[in-house]
Amino acid sequence: MNISNILNLFKYNPATQGNLTFNIEQALNQNWDKIVNVLAKTLMTYDATITYAQDESCTYQGKIYRSKTNNNTGMPLSDTTYWEDVNASFLKKDGSVQMTGVLKTLGDSGMQIISGINGMYTQGDYYIFCSNCYYDGTNWRYSSDGVAMFFKIRGSENGVYQRCFQSGLKNAICTDNTSLSGYLLTDKTGLPLTGGTLNGYLEVKSLSNTNVVLTNTTRQRGSLVRMADDDTLLFANYSLSGVNGKCLVLGNENSEISSALKLSVYGSGTAWKVYGEHNITVSTSAPSAALAEGAQHQVYA
Repeated sequence: MNISNILNLFKYNPATQGNLTFNIEQALNQNWDKIVNVLAKTLMTYDATITYAQDESCTYQGKIYRSKTNNNTGMPLSDTTYWEDVNASFLKKDGSVQMTGVLKTLGDSGMQIISGINGMYTQGDYYIFCSNCYYDGTNWRYSSDGVAMFFKIRGSENGVYQRCFQSGLKNAICTDNTSLSGYLLTDKTGLPLTGGTLNGYLEVKSLSNTNVVLTNTTRQRGSLVRMADDDTLLFANYSLSGVNGKCLVLGNENSEISSALKLSVYGSGTAWKVYGEHNITVSTSAPSAALAEGAQHQVYA
């Protein structure tokens, strides 16, 4: 926007008028008169006896009003047919006005919106949501004492990057916590959506039964279930309809050795214990006393 052209201000052209005698009236006085005239119309106090041209402004009780027509003599400022309350479109420092439409901040430094110790930033084609940190143009710094972090989103990347910082002091340069930083769960890192290898262990948490299901969509399903009521593990292999499934049940840490491992038909409620060799005694003579629960005594000639 060229203010000189809008106000029709006079300017010398150094290339063609550089040798002319400076004209105070034309180059100074008349230009200042034009500027003062515009400011006077903008800052003048509302007068009901004056006809304001369209887009001319006036003030009343600390507010600015803009004329919407060329025929508004005597019209009250509350009449929206003739007047626009310019203040209604201003963002207020105390948040008393709700903005409608899009908020745009322009500039090479990008957009910054700060709310307390948190904020939103743009850096190039990155969009950043940060907690307890801010960017000073060169470094990330702590907004207050403690740990800090931010999430970074980029349209050309499939995922959200999480950068975490160790605990630090207010306004100090942030120190990276590399063990917690990295891309969040996406098709590029973490659990692979198709193929690939999971680095680290898989943990599934649930307030009820924890269930990992492996499905062959045509006919078979397998499950690994930790039962919420007694912490036993259930390994099940069954048809999609649940018929004729076979289960291997591993007891919890309080289970007796003889009852720690069982086999059952899925959903039948009946289970058979599975014994290990540690419960089997092999000899050439019969036992001399009753066997303990789960023990076996094999006699051979």
